[in-house]
Amino acid sequence: NFSLGTQNIDRDTLYRFVLTPELVIGDFSFGLYLPFLVTASDNFVETNSQRLYNKKDWDFSSPQDSWNDLITKIAYLQFKNSFLLLRVGSFFNYTLGSGLLVDGYANDLFFPSERNIGLVFGIDGGMAGFETFTGDVGNFELIGGRLYTRPLKGVPVVGEWSVGIAGFVDLKPITNTNSKVFGYSADLDLPIVKAGLFNIIGYSGVGTLGYYDAISNTTKFYNGWGMNAGLKGNIMIINYRAGYKNQFGAFSSGYVDKTYDIKREEKWNELYYLSSLPMEDLFYNGFLAEVGVDISNVVKASISYEHLFPFGTNPLNNVDNSLHAEINLSKNFLKKFFGTISFDWRDFRFEDFDIAKFPPSGSILSLEGFYEIIYGVYVGFEWKKFFENVDGKIEEKVIYGLKSQVIF
Repeated sequence: NFSLGTQNIDRDTLYRFVLTPELVIGDFSFGLYLPFLVTASDNFVETNSQRLYNKKDWDFSSPQDSWNDLITKIAYLQFKNSFLLLRVGSFFNYTLGSGLLVDGYANDLFFPSERNIGLVFGIDGGMAGFETFTGDVGNFELIGGRLYTRPLKGVPVVGEWSVGIAGFVDLKPITNTNSKVFGYSADLDLPIVKAGLFNIIGYSGVGTLGYYDAISNTTKFYNGWGMNAGLKGNIMIINYRAGYKNQFGAFSSGYVDKTYDIKREEKWNELYYLSSLPMEDLFYNGFLAEVGVDISNVVKASISYEHLFPFGTNPLNNVDNSLHAEINLSKNFLKKFFGTISFDWRDFRFEDFDIAKFPPSGSILSLEGFYEIIYGVYVGFEWKKFFENVDGKIEEKVIYGLKSQVIF
């Protein structure tokens, strides 16, 4: 399939052609992302001596640049069955273990100005297994993994219970330094009921964070502790998750989250500052609640909210919360229409919400919809807020435009 249309990035009007062929054979699936953006601005042509707005995506001038350009043409590469998981490409909601360290990570917040090609690889051998990930195979700055075992494998009811250890390291939390931030945890995954239409799974974890500061050449391994516990599963078409979170010291639950790539330096600064304060003064409790509906091949929708409440001092005077909502409608819902909408908002106060300024600063909103005008030919629209790294400063930007799509 491909899309044709126009697109506005800031004040530049672009003609957009994107070819996205996909191949699916059993457990294997593969997709390419081949974009061509042509500017309508004569000023751009005079400044850059060409009309191809994304020429750098097709510049094979050196071996390193050729590798980067080739790898970014992969939309995704995936092989998944009960034994092996391999995915190369974009992540939208990646969680490691119980989510205490890595919860809902997305590596596509800079798309389309910058493409990160991530990697997830895992093997499940029944009695034991592992998984590992990186946010970008081009630099391997953010890396994590988990080892787990099922010591009671084969025993009724408790045979699928597993215990694991997980960790991550960010080799570049702040630009132009060799500082590092890392975390490690232990977790339990406890399937209680597995009956297809009715599932209950218990989970829990405990972990800590550490860092290496290149400027002072100091390393701190234990900067507070955190834990989580809860239940998740489904009742027929209803999905749910309910959990408790606790943290004290400089620990931050779900340190690598959906907005991590745009808040890496901010999170580092908070961790570094809070680590200098008495650990017993920083104590938080909170909850996570999520509910959704999944009607196969028709509609998927979910909403989740989590909040941490400070007990005692709150030196940063921050609001530690997050809201996530999404809806996916397939062609089987209204036959001729399909689309998606998702919204993420962190560290906010409901009383500050202003519909006139929607979407609020720092949030992530994307929506896309298509309508079939004749068989296999769709016209649609797109609106997406993304982020761009401009000279080390994160700037919010918006893409919007009309699209067309032909599906063979």
